[in-house]
Amino acid sequence: PTPRQPQSGDIFRAARDAYDHGKWDEVIMFMQQVTDAEPESADPWYFIGEAYRFQEMYVEALDAYEKALTLNPNFGPAYVGRARVNMALNPGFKPLDDLETAIQKDPAFVEGYLVLAAYETDHADASGALKDLKNAEALAPGSALVYYEFARAYLALDDPENALASAQRALAIATGMGDVSLQVAASSFLGELYLWVLNDYRQAAEMFRRVTRLQPGNATAYTQFAAVSALHFLDRSGPERTGE
Repeated sequence: PTPRQPQSGDIFRAARDAYDHGKWDEVIMFMQQVTDAEPESADPWYFIGEAYRFQEMYVEALDAYEKALTLNPNFGPAYVGRARVNMALNPGFKPLDDLETAIQKDPAFVEGYLVLAAYETDHADASGALKDLKNAEALAPGSALVYYEFARAYLALDDPENALASAQRALAIATGMGDVSLQVAASSFLGELYLWVLNDYRQAAEMFRRVTRLQPGNATAYTQFAAVSALHFLDRSGPERTGE
């Protein structure tokens, strides 16, 4: 938390409300007003960077994060933002320096551990990811995203039992919170896990059907649901009933 000047407190609250509702142009407009009132504050530039990042305007986002770090090199979240956009701009970018610096500067910033863990899982260091996720879990024990990343790491370590338990927990928390994007991610993960690892076609079909309900326009989920439903039918009926 950054203490606000009296003249910028209301503007900052309006910006945060716009942020919570995904109104990115309003976030940028309000936060720019905050930077005018508080030219030495780094966090408004971070939120400007986030608003640009969510719009996939990565060059503008990078510029905003750099401004935040110029004002305050100890502002951990801006290192995470910079790592994210550099990975988006260059798939071969290695973000470890920025992510480890972010955690060093701000050990309580959960997203630092999450982004680092996701990168480690995707780059053959799922054991390292588990260590970082345990730190994230200690800071945010009710986070669906933490358990979703646990599931991915466990699967990468060929531990489907823990992957299943973590993904189910992520889905339960996301459902309780009404977080549609995480429900879709967890359901899709579970569908793939049931299909390719556990060979449970019925459960896989149920997960993909759940995705179609959450995202009616998701054509991939409809295709997966139809295909897995057919596999489930064949698995139950057998060759003697299908004529094959």
